[in-house]
Amino acid sequence: MAPGAALRSAILRLLVAGEVGRSSKPDEFSCKEVEMFLHLPIAMMGMLWPVAVADTVPSFSIASECRFEGETTEVVDRCSKDETDARQKLEGEWSQFAPADKNTCIVEATVGGFASYVDLLTCLEMSNDVRKEDGRSRGSDANGQSQTVGQGRR
Repeated sequence: MAPGAALRSAILRLLVAGEVGRSSKPDEFSCKEVEMFLHLPIAMMGMLWPVAVADTVPSFSIASECRFEGETTEVVDRCSKDETDARQKLEGEWSQFAPADKNTCIVEATVGGFASYVDLLTCLEMSNDVRKEDGRSRGSDANGQSQTVGQGRR
């Protein structure tokens, strides 16, 4: 039996057993209704596409990114140096970033078909700063005193 055949068979059994997808006549289904449910697993798999948590710095093409950035040799060289420096810094600090931030920033850094280590590093550093500030503002004030948030005078 083909891999998708068992799934199709199960969906058809569910359709026949339940009220979902019934046409005006009992126990009859239109072709459109059956086709709609047969494509449901494909749609569900599409929703599970998020980028997996990366344990290593992703590989981007520095050359193609820098060719897109500038036309002169000077601009391409400066871009290549910046991208290489950013990649090296990411390799050294990769483990300190939260997995959720890595996922979000990888997606953000690759928007539009181009990928940039500088964009990825900037995003991760900003996310780290926000997490640190959020942790500080919840715990204590500048003098280390515990804060009570949201309570005014009575």
